[in-house]
Amino acid sequence: MIQRRRSHFSVVWKASALACAVLLVFTIVWIRSAVVSLEYQLSSLDHKKIELMKEGKVLGAERASLIAVKRFEAVASADGNLVFPDRMKVVHVKNGRQGATYTASFVPGPRDSRVARD
Repeated sequence: MIQRRRSHFSVVWKASALACAVLLVFTIVWIRSAVVSLEYQLSSLDHKKIELMKEGKVLGAERASLIAVKRFEAVASADGNLVFPDRMKVVHVKNGRQGATYTASFVPGPRDSRVARD
C-alpha cells in the first residue's frame, strides 16, 4: 500500500482555512450583537423622544395659560393698579444704526412742554 505523503503546504492551508472559518463565525456574531445593541439604543431614544414631546406639549399649554390676555386682565382688575398707559406718555426708543446709542424722546402733552433726548 502506497501512502501519500502530506505536504506541509496542505497542512498550513487546512489550518488557515479553519482559522478563517472560526474568525468569520466570531465576526458574524460580533456584528449581530452590535446591531442588536444599536436597536436597543434606538428604542430607548425613541421612548425618550416621545416623553420629551409630551413634556413639551404640557409646557406649551402651561405657557399659553400663563400669557393669556384674560389672565393679565384678571390680575389687573383684581389689583386695581394696572391700567393701560396714556398714549401721550409713551416713550419711544429708536436705534438709528447698529451699535449706536439709543435715542429716547418724550412726546409733550398739552400740560408738559418738555422734550428730553438721550
